[in-house]
Amino acid sequence: MSNEKSTMVLCECGSEAIQVSWWDDEPEVFLSNWTSGLPNTGIVWKHRIKHIWQIITRGHPYTDSVILSPDEAKKLADALWKAVSRDD
Repeated sequence: MSNEKSTMVLCECGSEAIQVSWWDDEPEVFLSNWTSGLPNTGIVWKHRIKHIWQIITRGHPYTDSVILSPDEAKKLADALWKAVSRDD
């Protein structure tokens, strides 16, 4: 995999995000769920330890990933477009 391109979409709460990644030589689109490990209610050691453990055991701080085929990525894009362009 080379020439990674990505966009990070942040949650309104400020503690989670979704990273959309793709590569020129791969047809799939990767979605990664990120969390800061710190809820809005304050710094909780349990969450800090969980976040650190994910980095140690998985090598990354994101909680999960979804890999989409080009067709499924288009469905997601269509659904997002419909959600933001609807008439209220």
